[in-house]
Amino acid sequence: MQAHDLEIFADYFQFYVQDADTKEDFAEGWTEQAVAAMFVPKASALAIGTARNMNVPVRLEIHQSAPDDAGGWDRQHTASLLVNSGRLQVIGCSDYGPDAFVTPIQSGCHVVRVSYFLLETLSEDGLDGDDRYLIQVWPD
Repeated sequence: MQAHDLEIFADYFQFYVQDADTKEDFAEGWTEQAVAAMFVPKASALAIGTARNMNVPVRLEIHQSAPDDAGGWDRQHTASLLVNSGRLQVIGCSDYGPDAFVTPIQSGCHVVRVSYFLLETLSEDGLDGDDRYLIQVWPD
């Protein structure tokens, strides 16, 4: 397993896990239902909603096969993700692409499980909290 502990700026309460060469657009994806779910899946990118509009801790795990469920999460989503470039990127929606985190990954279709933890721990002003996000990826 590869593991990467990241700090991602969740501008507009979101960040993306995607093929580094994706052209996906989430402008129309954030429907009322998607906002409530905190999740928008597309073919080669996933938008992950966050509890805070600040830097948030994200752990990315890349596995060879389906890992055990982490348990203790507040919510969880699973989706397919096509990564043709062989490079997986985790990026805030307003980040500059060439500066964002990228890691090599086997080209092809993957399963991505997103687990959200401690969403209810925000400070009164919504700026601080213990919320965190676990992204587990494995070949489909």
